[in-house]
Amino acid sequence: MQTGGLIVISLIASVGRNLEIGKGPELAFPGKGELGYFKKTTMGHKVLMGSKTYYSLPCRLEGREYYVAAYEGEFPDWVNVVNDLTGFLEKWQNESEELFVIGGGSIYAAALPYANKLYLTEIDGERKDADVFFPKFDTGDFIKQKVGEGEFDDGLVFARFVYTKK
Repeated sequence: MQTGGLIVISLIASVGRNLEIGKGPELAFPGKGELGYFKKTTMGHKVLMGSKTYYSLPCRLEGREYYVAAYEGEFPDWVNVVNDLTGFLEKWQNESEELFVIGGGSIYAAALPYANKLYLTEIDGERKDADVFFPKFDTGDFIKQKVGEGEFDDGLVFARFVYTKK
């Protein structure tokens, strides 16, 4: 489902040991440093999200063009509404710029087969009450490169990886 090895669809997320990413509208692990990494990585790019993720954002993510997968709802005119997610992803494979998928769980699952890159911050922790998860994927389909590590202000240890489709 890829074209010529272009990096056009990327998923970005923070995941716990069990691939947990959220509890309701909240991030499972909202470390301050993680939000800075997210901003730096996605700045100047187009971002695709589901409507629940859109409505959970505390403010507009400046410097990024929004695409929201939604079948209903009211959105400002600066939001591009995507009514056919599969068609959108298939079309995007012919684009030459990177699109970041930023959540939630069902949007990640739909986009994973189209993804060329995964930007994952893997957190050495669990969120037992999580109810939103990143989809399981075959790590053998990707080349894994460590791009950072550290500890969040709450003491959780993390490592950042970029998985590139083979």
